[in-house]
Amino acid sequence: MDVSGIGALASTAGNNGAASTDQSELIQSYDQFLQILTAQLRNQSPLEPLDANDFTQQLVQFSSVEQAIKTNDSLASLIALSASNEATSLVGYLGQTISAEGSATTLQDGRATWNLSATRFASDSQITIRNAVGSIVYNDEGTLEAGKSTYVWDGKTNDGASAPEGLYSITVEARDAAGELVKVSTAISGKVTGVDFQTSPSALLVGTARVPITSLTAVQLTQ
Repeated sequence: MDVSGIGALASTAGNNGAASTDQSELIQSYDQFLQILTAQLRNQSPLEPLDANDFTQQLVQFSSVEQAIKTNDSLASLIALSASNEATSLVGYLGQTISAEGSATTLQDGRATWNLSATRFASDSQITIRNAVGSIVYNDEGTLEAGKSTYVWDGKTNDGASAPEGLYSITVEARDAAGELVKVSTAISGKVTGVDFQTSPSALLVGTARVPITSLTAVQLTQ
């Protein structure tokens, strides 16, 4: 029986354990390793027994494969526990009012609101509102005070029609009196109505707007 064959098989199984998430492949390699090692011990010649050094090396490789499988099992358990804890945490946001970085919010009951924050006064600001497919539905312009402010859109399009309820996004291009760009950040706020676990990271739902948990800036208890 070829000793090097067992070593190669154990090495491959160990590598699979570190780099692959396919547990079945690792277990299959592990089983093959056991079968070959057992067959080698059973069929070795009494006159030429297995070299002690080779045998020790194979036992070390055997232990590495076993440890790789146990590590995979432990990681799977940790991932499942983490997902369960995340789900419990996110469900706690239901019904709460949150604020988050972002430009997309929901038009509902003829009203969509964004929170703006300008680094300094802008004498000219161009506001563009787009629908869910990116088409421009409304343009506005005016001045923008330094610091935080609120922009409310009444749902009227450029042609005077009422836009359907749904998801809309805002972009703001602002300039000062010298024509220099003024940085303006956008944020949204609203009551959490659901949780989407189908994405990574999971997201809170505010109307039809999806809010990644990583973009949250504030949470307020809703009375």
